[in-house]
Amino acid sequence: MKKLRISDPRVQQINSSFRGEIIQRMTGLMNASKKYVLTVNCDELLHPDIAEITKQYLTKFPDSLVLRLSREMLKYGVVACINSKAES
Repeated sequence: MKKLRISDPRVQQINSSFRGEIIQRMTGLMNASKKYVLTVNCDELLHPDIAEITKQYLTKFPDSLVLRLSREMLKYGVVACINSKAES
């Protein structure tokens, strides 16, 4: 996989030759250097304010080990639908 240009210093892309979701997540966790880790699959989109949403949640529930985000199925390729969800 080609490395993406990421301007946010808090974000790191790790490419691994290992296959499978579990081993990929473990590779990410083993390379983590900060307090929190967010895993994202290649077919997932995140709300633009995900960092702030997560910060608010962890401030409210500081002993939480896992934050499960809500999930919504979107039609592939429908950009207007994706943009409208992010704005709401």
